[in-house]
Amino acid sequence: SGAHSLGYVSSWRDIIPAKSSEIPYQYDCSSAIMQQARPSFKSSINYSFTSDSRNDLIRPTHGKLFRFCTELAGLGGDVNFSKTELTMQAIDPLFPGWPIILGLTFKTGLLCPLSAISNNLVAANTRPSSTLLGSNKAGFNSFISDRFFLGGPLQLRGFEHKGVGPRSYETVGAQGGDSLGGDISWQLGANLIFPLPSSLLDAAGIKGQLFMNAGNLTEWGASVRTIVKGARVTVGTGLVLPTPIGRLEATWSWILRANGADQQKRFQLGVGMDFI
Repeated sequence: SGAHSLGYVSSWRDIIPAKSSEIPYQYDCSSAIMQQARPSFKSSINYSFTSDSRNDLIRPTHGKLFRFCTELAGLGGDVNFSKTELTMQAIDPLFPGWPIILGLTFKTGLLCPLSAISNNLVAANTRPSSTLLGSNKAGFNSFISDRFFLGGPLQLRGFEHKGVGPRSYETVGAQGGDSLGGDISWQLGANLIFPLPSSLLDAAGIKGQLFMNAGNLTEWGASVRTIVKGARVTVGTGLVLPTPIGRLEATWSWILRANGADQQKRFQLGVGMDFI
C-alpha cells in the first residue's frame, strides 16, 4: 500500500549569474553558467508513488520507505527531458530488543534529454549498449535548473553542499569552479544510531551516530565503469537531535575517496527531513 500522486507543472525559470563585486559590468561565474544564463519554460507531468511504514519521519527506529518519482517535460515549453528518482530505506534495531538502530538507504536519479533517447537507439548499432548511457558529445545537454546536485550534511557527508560532481575549471566564479550538477546520481548510506552514556543527553533526545556514505554524480554519457568506480566514500561519527523543523545533525567525516575537484568539509551542521 502507498500513496499515488499525479500532477502537472508549468514554470518559468531564469538563471541570473552573480555580478563581480570588484569589476563593474563583469559577471563572477564561469562560461558554462553564462551559456545557460537565460529564461526557460518548463511544462511537465509528474507521477510519484510513496510507501512509508517508518514510525517517525525524523529519527525512526523501525520501518521502510519506498519512493518513486518520475517527470516528463516537453508538453510545450523549451525543455525536453525525462527525470526519474528512486529512494529505498530500511530502519530496524541491529538486534531484537537492542537500542542500537541500523539504517540502510539507497537513492538514485537519472535525467535523460529526450533527444538523447533516439540518439541511443541509433548508437546501439555501432557500440555495446552496456558501455555508454548516452552521449553529451552529440550536444544533448540538460539544463542546470533540472540537474541533480550532490554533497552536504544529511546526504553525502564530508563534502560541501553541491561539492561533488562536474565543475567548471575556470578561475572566475566560486573557488574550485562553479558546480554544474549532473544527470546521473546515486547515493548509498549506512548508519548506526545509539544511546550515549549520559542521562542529560538522553533526556534531551540526543543520540550518537556512526555512518558510511558513498555516492557519485556525473554527466549523461558516462560509462558504467565511471559511474561505479568514481564513487566518493566517507565514514564518520556525530550527534543526532530531533527538532520541530527536522533532523539536526553535527558530524565529523573521514574522507576515504574523493576527486581532486571536490569541495570537502569534514565538520558539518545540518537540518532537514531527508537523510541517508
